[in-house]
Amino acid sequence: MDHSDQMLDEAERKLETFGDRATLERGAFPDDYPSVSGEYDLVVSSLAVHHLDETQKQTLFDAIYESLVPGGWFLNGDVIRFDAPHLETLSGEMIENWVRSKGWREDDFMEEWEASDDYDDPSSLTDQLVWLRESEFEAVTSIWQYYNFAVYGGKKPE
Repeated sequence: MDHSDQMLDEAERKLETFGDRATLERGAFPDDYPSVSGEYDLVVSSLAVHHLDETQKQTLFDAIYESLVPGGWFLNGDVIRFDAPHLETLSGEMIENWVRSKGWREDDFMEEWEASDDYDDPSSLTDQLVWLRESEFEAVTSIWQYYNFAVYGGKKPE
């Protein structure tokens, strides 16, 4: 699901080898949560959930759980917030170093990055794993983390 035709076109191109086994839908959070029950084997989200507040995230996780077939999986790759201020500082320094390594204008990038604070609402990884469990997912785990980016998810019981 995405609200951008450009992103949906790119996803369609990348998923064409899966034929009718991959479904793309136009929509946007928080208005267009999955509304079907027991339909999907896999729901994947990337860099979207962090725009939702805590209650909206929990509602989304519940809706995704309901949309999965028994044994289906939800995986999310997203921005997370650290519970420890020193790790937030370290993460900010990592981003600045990454921008410099790309040869980009640091001031312009960091101004845009910091402006995202007005519409981003990342939650801690710990909170999101708890919410997945509260939504009745099992095998809830973090698969990968690099500073304030993480991939995590869970499985609907069979």
